[in-house]
Amino acid sequence: MICEPLSMLENKVTSNVDNLEVKEEIKKMISCFQNMFSNLRTEWKRFDFFKRSSAFIPVESLLIGTRENDKRIKQRTILDIVESHIQYVPIEKTLQAFLQIPNVFRTISCFISNLSNVGSICNIMQSALWADMKHNEENKLILPIFIYFDEFEINNPLGSHAGIYKIGATYFVLGCLPPQFASQLENIFLLQLHYSEDRKTFGNSVIFAKIIESCRQLEEHGINISTESGDVHVWFSVAFVLGDNLGVNAIMGLTESFSATNFCRFCYATKHLTQTQLREDESLIRTREKYTSDVKTLSNGIKENCIWNSLSNFHITSNMTCDVMHDIYEGKK
Repeated sequence: MICEPLSMLENKVTSNVDNLEVKEEIKKMISCFQNMFSNLRTEWKRFDFFKRSSAFIPVESLLIGTRENDKRIKQRTILDIVESHIQYVPIEKTLQAFLQIPNVFRTISCFISNLSNVGSICNIMQSALWADMKHNEENKLILPIFIYFDEFEINNPLGSHAGIYKIGATYFVLGCLPPQFASQLENIFLLQLHYSEDRKTFGNSVIFAKIIESCRQLEEHGINISTESGDVHVWFSVAFVLGDNLGVNAIMGLTESFSATNFCRFCYATKHLTQTQLREDESLIRTREKYTSDVKTLSNGIKENCIWNSLSNFHITSNMTCDVMHDIYEGKK
């Protein structure tokens, strides 16, 4: 990009200089500028540069199993064994890099401190749920994590290959960011990508095993971060798993058919009752005891035990929430 302008500049300048020594010095200087990006010429070199500068967190490609694919060779169809991988971005490295950006941790700390002076509830850290999650952990600095899940189609969704390359995306945010920063794209972090078909083949327990393992480590051991005022140890807890109704039901082990009798993740209201019910019936709300019973019989909309329940501060019946965009702005589903 800059070689041609520099060559023109070199010819223009040297043509007006008679001193040979000065000409050579000019040529050497311009040559340095022409080659200044030689160490970034290829994609591999660029990635290597960012890794060494600690400005890049490499994705981990994790093998989760194998699947059988039909492969056509010379008018013959053979069975081909293909490895299945997920692409995972280490959450602990992302959190550490983010919180060590100058002023980020201080801004979050000031926001949390000011929440005690706010009369209305405007953040998860003011809620009774968060107080229960922090029970007996008052001496720890624990920050909430919101995990989001959704699927997207990278091909024509109406084409013949729709669904083959459909991707499941998991990402997360810190639940204690000030409102002016909470929805900025730069503060929403990619956590994992996987093929949607692989989730159907291997199940939630395999697909999300690495995420849950990492979140458990953050709950139990936390991370050290370097701030302007010194080193701080921070722990994290998953407060919510968010998404549209289909996505949340899918990764929570609930029915993915909304024509089923008990499709709601909050209560036991039937499909027909939801068409006429205007007020909440507390007797229909799902509880831990009822959920345990339903898991044993795989009934009332339960397909499998929720894998997220393995986190010490999370349970499907208490850490459930609505998505305002899907449930209100786009109409209750």
